[in-house]
Amino acid sequence: MNQLGATFARLRGKLWSVIKGPRLRVMRLRAVQPLAAGVTMYVADVDERRVVFAASPRAICLLDRYPTPALPVREEEPRGGG
Repeated sequence: MNQLGATFARLRGKLWSVIKGPRLRVMRLRAVQPLAAGVTMYVADVDERRVVFAASPRAICLLDRYPTPALPVREEEPRGGG
């Protein structure tokens, strides 16, 4: 098997492990930024990972992924009359 075939086989294995993983995935789109004509950058939280990717009409490119940053705890003021 040539190097390209081996690389494709590894990629296919990784994709298959993601696809056959847990069926319920929670995705929250955090930011969208147009970059150029037809190219947009997205930041999304998928399960507990932050994913940064760019998309055009013909391609999607994963730019980075890392654990979702912890959000600071906010204390809310009591509501209502009192």
